[in-house]
Amino acid sequence: MSNVNRLSGTLKNRTYLSLIAILLIYLFLALYQLDTIPGAIWGDAIFHYGLVQKVLHGHLFFDYEYGGDGPVFTYLAVFLTNFVPLSFYSLKLTAVFIGFFFVLSMYFLTKEFFHNKTIALLATTISAISFWTIDFARQPHARILVPLFISLTLIYTLKKRNTIAGILLGIGMYTQASIWGMIFTYWRNIRTLLIGLVLTIPLVYSFIYNPVSFFSHGSYFGEKLAVHTPLLQAIMAIVHNIVANILSFNIKGDETFRMNIPGHPHLDTLSGILFDIGFLLILYRSIKKKQKIFLLYFILPFFFVQVPSFLDIHNYFVQPNISRMIGVIPFIYMSIAYSIFLLGEKTASKIQKQGVKKIIRYCLYGGILSIILLLNFYNYFIIYPKTLPNGNTPFAKNIARTIDTYPASTKVLIVGAGWGQYAQPEVAGIPILQQKDHPFEFFFQTVGQAQQLLCQTPEHGKQILLISDPNDQQQLHSTNLCMKKQKSHMLINNGWNIAYIISGKQ
Repeated sequence: MSNVNRLSGTLKNRTYLSLIAILLIYLFLALYQLDTIPGAIWGDAIFHYGLVQKVLHGHLFFDYEYGGDGPVFTYLAVFLTNFVPLSFYSLKLTAVFIGFFFVLSMYFLTKEFFHNKTIALLATTISAISFWTIDFARQPHARILVPLFISLTLIYTLKKRNTIAGILLGIGMYTQASIWGMIFTYWRNIRTLLIGLVLTIPLVYSFIYNPVSFFSHGSYFGEKLAVHTPLLQAIMAIVHNIVANILSFNIKGDETFRMNIPGHPHLDTLSGILFDIGFLLILYRSIKKKQKIFLLYFILPFFFVQVPSFLDIHNYFVQPNISRMIGVIPFIYMSIAYSIFLLGEKTASKIQKQGVKKIIRYCLYGGILSIILLLNFYNYFIIYPKTLPNGNTPFAKNIARTIDTYPASTKVLIVGAGWGQYAQPEVAGIPILQQKDHPFEFFFQTVGQAQQLLCQTPEHGKQILLISDPNDQQQLHSTNLCMKKQKSHMLINNGWNIAYIISGKQ
């Protein structure tokens, strides 16, 4: 018995060490160049920054204050401010923090499904190195919460701890709208469903209390549901979305530059093939062997969690949407892991010696995982930044750094906005990126408005810093700005004209 216990302890230690190694790989990929990729601040981050500030100032909320993002991300970002000051970086760090627990949850979820530690470790590794995880674990918004709460809810469902599963299901409804389809998974599990629905009542009440805000034609939900669309057109759009989602894994993915390499499949080539094989084998296994657990909590949820993306009727022409599909990744990663495992078993079955079998299996696992890691590292850190605005040259950050070189007493005037690619800089993000507080900072749409402030309310001896669209250079030089000792230059970075800058005194 002592030998058996010793062997069991050794295997457990190896599993723990393997998990630690996988999580360290994840942390490296999630934190590497986090400050610079993605570099430019944009609307989602600006709004979430404002929500965190709102809570920090005592204004609590429990509804969907911003589009399809619920309050959970905000409160986690608030929690992180106890350790890291609120910033664009801290919002990204919050997503990294969430992603860490998602990767960890994949081990326990896979083990509950397959009762096999090797498949569980493979799935955990895939979740740590895949583009889909890396991308959303570095984005300053709530979407990475979706696969985490799907995994946690399913773990406790498979453990038959339905009360905890119901609580997690209910809390999940407060994360991001992409998770809402998960509620259909529990059509036969009444206890979990009821607990989840009861916890969702305050959220439903907020929708009913302010229906115009959530379901009007111009709102986040109303726009996507396109409530005024003719029935036939709506059906055609849904069919289009389903086909687009199916093709997104291997053929053509999301065109949105901020979330994906435009048009690139949501999986790398090797992962895509392994996913197709693994998912079909799991589907076959669940039907052939009548494994209800896989049918109810693997196959059906895979489709249920895509319901929000299927129902994007108004924007069907820009489907697939990698953000709205994020709930599928736990099932994708498990399918890939299962496929790798079976491939290893099939290859090793031709070998007689047990020691050689083990070597063959681990060499195969290591080789496939290494290729997937290299493909996804290349896609995210080499290709993806080139597709970001101005090749990932952050205009707002460069402007913020320039402003920080001037004393806090300087009157800063920023004229215009969105003159770079994809409407950067978003000038509301400039103060967020500044390291110093500049209380005399003003924003104007036109040169004329800036001139009016300078000339009608002069402050003699006051230092002035004027930052504008590079295209305004000629107009600025022909306009009387009521400034003395003017100096001007073009702020340039990575070969791009970031802004035209004039400094002087009144």
